[in-house]
Amino acid sequence: IYTFQTFIKILVNFIHPIVIFLDDLHWIDSASVQLLQVLISDRLLKNILIIGAYRTQEMTLNHPLIFALESSQKKHSIPINQINLLPLNQLHIIKFLKESFEYR
Repeated sequence: IYTFQTFIKILVNFIHPIVIFLDDLHWIDSASVQLLQVLISDRLLKNILIIGAYRTQEMTLNHPLIFALESSQKKHSIPINQINLLPLNQLHIIKFLKESFEYR
C-alpha cells in the first residue's frame, strides 16, 4: 500500500492532476479497499479524483466498500458524491446508435 501511495504522490502535482477510474467495485477485495481508503484519506494527496463504479444491486449495507467510504467520510470529512444511474431504455439506445453511426 505504501509503495503505491508513494507512486501516486510522485505522479500527482498541481500542474498534472490525475483521475483514477475503478470499475466493478462490487467485486473489490479487502486489500484493495484498504488501498482505496488510504488514498482518499491522505491529506497530502491533492489534485486527485477517484471515480468508482459498481452495481448497486450487487452491494449490501455491510459491503466492505460501503463501510470504508462511510468511515472515511465521517472520520476525515472527505466529500463523496454518488450518482445513481438508471438503465437505458430502448429509445435511448436507438438514439445513441443513430448518433454514433450518423455520417457528418
